[in-house]
Order: sequence, then C-alpha cells, then structure tokens
Amino acid sequence: DVWPGTVTGGFPDVDVSDLEKGGPEKAGKGARRWVTKNIPSGTGSNLNVTAGFGPRPDGGGLDVLSLSGGLDAKKLEVNWLRPISPLHDVDARLEFSDMKSMRILVDHGYQLTGPKLKGRLENGPGEVVIRDLDKKDQVATVSVQLSGNLRNHIELLSEPRMHVLSRNPFPFKDPYG
Repeated sequence: DVWPGTVTGGFPDVDVSDLEKGGPEKAGKGARRWVTKNIPSGTGSNLNVTAGFGPRPDGGGLDVLSLSGGLDAKKLEVNWLRPISPLHDVDARLEFSDMKSMRILVDHGYQLTGPKLKGRLENGPGEVVIRDLDKKDQVATVSVQLSGNLRNHIELLSEPRMHVLSRNPFPFKDPYG
C-alpha cells in the first residue's frame, strides 16, 4: 500500500544553476524546466519547498499531488522572452503555491535595449505571474515599473516577439526624453 503524505524541506543558500539537479523531475513539470532554462545564474537563499505525495491512480507508486514554496534570489539573469535581451542583476522573490503557476516579485534589475544593446532600462519594483506551467505554452502577466530614455522604451516595445509596436509602430523619427 502507498500512503499519502507531505514533505517539507529547506536550504539556506543555493546557486540557481543547481536547481536543475534537485527535486522530483515531474514536480512542477514546466515550472522547474522554465526556471532552469531561463534563469541561468544568480544565488538564492531561504529556499523552502512543501510537496504532497499520494498513490498514483494506477496504484503503481507515488505521485506528486501538490507543491508550494519559494526562494529569495539575488543577482539573477532572467531570459523572459527570447531572443529579447535578458534582465540582469535582478533581485526578486520567487513563489509557487501550486504546480501550474509561479509568481516573481521583482525588487530591481536592468535590461539592455536596442540593436547594439547600448540602451538601458531600469526595472522594478513589480510582479510577474506565469501560468500554465504544466502546458506547452505559458501565459505571463507582467506588471513592473520601468525607467529610462523614451527611445529605450520604444525599442523594447518594438521587439517583434512583444507584438506591441512591431505591428503598429510610433511615427517618431528620433525619440528622446
């Protein structure tokens, strides 16, 4: 017989690149894959995870039924929509309360913009909620404060993957401000 149960664990410090090695492969499905693919560097502290286990429907062993936890992160590099340039030097709190979504509370960071990545936007504070981590395609809601030159904002919003200004560009010739 397989009995249901809960396991809680934590680590005081962790290198974000080591997250790929830890935990059950199927726990969080896309969440773990998304984090290890898109956040290649940075450090974390106060990692805590609670996992609920129970018998598989076919009776053939254990299955992960619930997953929650979080991590305080420093100096992350975050690839949020490739090939758009990543966010750098991000300090944030990553939280998950189920296996299908995660929330990132951003304190600050920066992003380089433009064809030669000479522009810079400062990011934070803000929040990113990523849903459908158990599916092929995810949906993200981003709410973050950005500051920088108007040209850099327009360059970011004009990125073809953003689908914001790439279809209906602003009629500015040389924006500044």
